Amino acid sequence: MKKFFKKLIFLTLIMTLSAQFAAADDVDEISKKLANPVSDLHNLPLRYDYDKDVGPYYGTRNTLRVQPILSFKLNDEWSVISRTVIPLITQHDVIPDSTQTGVGDIQESLFFSTTTKSKVIVGFGPIFSIPTYDNDFSSKRFGAGPTALVLIDPGKWTIGGMANHVWSFAGPGTDGDKGYFSKTLVQPFITYQLPKGWSIGLNSESTYDWKEDEWLIPLTLQVSKVAKIGNMPISFALAPNYYVERPDSGPRWGARAIVTFVF
Repeated sequence: MKKFFKKLIFLTLIMTLSAQFAAADDVDEISKKLANPVSDLHNLPLRYDYDKDVGPYYGTRNTLRVQPILSFKLNDEWSVISRTVIPLITQHDVIPDSTQTGVGDIQESLFFSTTTKSKVIVGFGPIFSIPTYDNDFSSKRFGAGPTALVLIDPGKWTIGGMANHVWSFAGPGTDGDKGYFSKTLVQPFITYQLPKGWSIGLNSESTYDWKEDEWLIPLTLQVSKVAKIGNMPISFALAPNYYVERPDSGPRWGARAIVTFVF
């Protein structure tokens, strides 16, 4: 009898959640806005990346990126969007027979974007790299540079790209000039909206290290679903990663899971 009631309670919870999901009339609109990096949504993505076969010793790396995104309206024509990335990292056997855990350098991007309706959406501004002085994962140097974005969103599509370049300019670094860096990020993306809050997208967060003359180019195929739990919209996403180009220290493949809370 106890087992029966446990099953009944479990089924009731599942049915209740399913009903809440189905009753969300605006999940398609939220899904569309989440595909736009400079939309007016306040949201908190928690992004987990698992990287396999990292470096010559085939280690693993687990990274949880806390990425709060805030949008502020400046006037009738302009808004500013703050995008922060805080990486929490654990890796195993990247250095043989050892484990490292720590916090990588924090990045803060500010995009100034027009709020008027237009076929082409643009955003531009500065990006800052703030060292955490973690012994394993920080460059121990401050960095800054420009960042920009352009996209179009015809119908069910969102197509565009982001790019930035960061130079280090201050801080002690690690082991002489080892902490010096000059890196470019190029991130093309395309997303197609499906019914009932589903979407599918392809993107690549490609990085070029000018100091080491090395590319890291992943391909990421992502499937997302926006649902409402109570009154809160939440996006769930899963994605495999394959690295078509990588340095010797880079991973070969990986996987990603993202939970995004929308406020």
